[in-house]
Amino acid sequence: LKLSTNTKLMHAYKKQIPTYQKAENSFDSMMVVIKVTEKLNALNSLLKQKQKDIRDGLKTPEIIVINAIPMRSASKLA
Repeated sequence: LKLSTNTKLMHAYKKQIPTYQKAENSFDSMMVVIKVTEKLNALNSLLKQKQKDIRDGLKTPEIIVINAIPMRSASKLA
């Protein structure tokens, strides 16, 4: 579980998750990224890396992105 602003998103994807997966002897893994800003550079890089790894035939964790950017209340939009 990482915030989209975390400067070590790629490190978590490439190093931490595989280490945890091996230690737990698990077959599958997932990474949950909480999107807290409109800046998407790190998140886009992460998703591009995952696509590259898939093309290269590597096993990749599922990546789940949760949008947690505050939204205006629907009742105030009217």
